[in-house]
Amino acid sequence: MPGAAIAMLTSLMCAPTLAHHSVAEFDVSKELALSGVVREFEWANPHSYVQLLVADEAGRTVEWSLVAAPPNVAARAGWTKDSLKAGDKVTLLVHPAIKTGSHRGELISATFPNGDVLSMRPPGLPPPPPP
Repeated sequence: MPGAAIAMLTSLMCAPTLAHHSVAEFDVSKELALSGVVREFEWANPHSYVQLLVADEAGRTVEWSLVAAPPNVAARAGWTKDSLKAGDKVTLLVHPAIKTGSHRGELISATFPNGDVLSMRPPGLPPPPPP
């Protein structure tokens, strides 16, 4: 019985590690500018998310799902839970997903109509290493 209890405790302790996901699905060597309208900005742990409505080449609306930094990192870069609101027009710079056509990406920065730019990287934080 003690072996079963140890196995159960070990699996419970590892669950948060297994639940956390990687950004390995994104091509950090590429940057893509997406101009559109914010449908939703979710300020949450372990990562925030932006749903952006973008017109494709044919004029159809495509929804992009973008993962962003966690709130504690984004806040150090100047973001707040109100930085993006539904209906905001914005241009987002993203690392697109490696899988073509998935309409997913990792948020790098946001440029607002007045020219203001918010980066997801706090000042002084070095860029991630190349893949």
